[in-house]
Amino acid sequence: MHRKLFLNSLSGTALYVVNIAVAFFLSPILLRALGNGAYGLWELIMSVVGYMGLLDLGIGSAMVRYVAVADASQDRDELAGIMSTSLAFFSAVGCIAFALFVFLGFFPAVIVGENAPQIDNMNILFYIFALNAIFLFPMQVFLSVLLGVQCHYFINFTRIVFIVIKSLIIYFYIYSYKTNVLVFISTVEFVYTFISFFAFYLFMSSKKDIPKLSFRHVSKKQFNNLFVFGSKNLVMMAASRLQNQSVPLIIARILGVGSIVYYAFPNRLVEYAKGLSAAVGYPLTAYFSSAVGRGESGELRRNWLEITFILQAIMFIMPVMLWYYGEVFLNLWIGQEYAVAGRWVLKLLVIGLIADTLAVNGFRILTAQANHGKCALVWLLMAVFSIPAGVIGGKVWGLEGVALGVILASVAGNLATLALACASLRITLGEYLRGTCYRLLSPLVLINVYCGLLSIFHHVTSFLVLFFHVATVVFLYGLLLWVCSIDRPMKAKITEQIQARIVNKFKKW
Repeated sequence: MHRKLFLNSLSGTALYVVNIAVAFFLSPILLRALGNGAYGLWELIMSVVGYMGLLDLGIGSAMVRYVAVADASQDRDELAGIMSTSLAFFSAVGCIAFALFVFLGFFPAVIVGENAPQIDNMNILFYIFALNAIFLFPMQVFLSVLLGVQCHYFINFTRIVFIVIKSLIIYFYIYSYKTNVLVFISTVEFVYTFISFFAFYLFMSSKKDIPKLSFRHVSKKQFNNLFVFGSKNLVMMAASRLQNQSVPLIIARILGVGSIVYYAFPNRLVEYAKGLSAAVGYPLTAYFSSAVGRGESGELRRNWLEITFILQAIMFIMPVMLWYYGEVFLNLWIGQEYAVAGRWVLKLLVIGLIADTLAVNGFRILTAQANHGKCALVWLLMAVFSIPAGVIGGKVWGLEGVALGVILASVAGNLATLALACASLRITLGEYLRGTCYRLLSPLVLINVYCGLLSIFHHVTSFLVLFFHVATVVFLYGLLLWVCSIDRPMKAKITEQIQARIVNKFKKW
């Protein structure tokens, strides 16, 4: 089990790295090809399109939990019912999404108003999204089943290959033609979804322990179970959409569409940092759900604290790096204009990232225990609050005010999540802090001092110098973790596993 968890996390991390590399490579090219206005409009459209994910009704994430529990208890009939019922649901949702996108294709001004003519072939973009939805929603069934049985590695490695190919195709098109770029990107995205649909279906069908899909297994009872559980996730999804996808809409209304780009790139850096936590921790909901299915409450509590400490050890370095090097990176990557305009937006978003890291594993454990309903409601309230806060902040302080409204809601939501997670596992907040982030205080204080001195006495003037800074910071932080934060039993366990792997390698040779 631990070996599979390691492989899943490793593959997720590899996917994260590839996504970062592709974004680093393509984003400046796209910005130059489209310009601030068109790029901002594209961000606006994609934010609105993101709301279409609410048609999922939380069934996809509910599937992961129920599939994991059914697989752990080896209940094949239950698993067949979950899969087939979900396929029927997502097929219907795909048709609904298709109709909505076609409607937007006929009336794009509903979304972007007077700005619609500024993007060529706007209606064609929505028609392509409509075709994409037909395959995208049913594909969720295959993905959720594979995630539930902890086959993340296949999903991740498949996506790595497809993403690299997709990015190269887009690059060569922009380099060669430079016209109708958005239509071409949308078309490539549709082809990517189409091929992924069949790749994941064929792999799922090849697994002997996964029952076959059949409409005779469709069950109203199964749908009700999934919906009741998923409705809690739906609230969380709605909260996420309101808090994140509404930001471009707020900026467009108050500051203009062209200003979206100055928020988008700092936010992207923070999202990449969060993506590392998601990549490493994505298999954990299914892992914790399996432990719940086996009734291992004591082991679940110990594993949750240990894994949370590991995730925090990885994640807490991210706010430090972004605080000292985020603006420098934006300057080298996109240009000084975007680095200067997004300076304080980035600083505020980093504060939110610290709160995310503090409660990094909270919602996962609540979901695994089916205790996430109250937490989802808290996040929905915070998301609703973030909209007027962002509007007021935007009118008073501009982009920084919009970011402040989002961050206040994020910090409050994360603190509430942490409190609910601790209560669910029957541990005190003090026990949680002593078992996790308190152990990281010394390395983090020392690494902040080092970064501050390094930024004063050795300025970053190129990506090579930046790489040198980052490499030394990561090395020193790892060394400080080993000396100050990792206890003797864990050191012995890590050393033993490394030695065992080396011995096994030699035996194979």
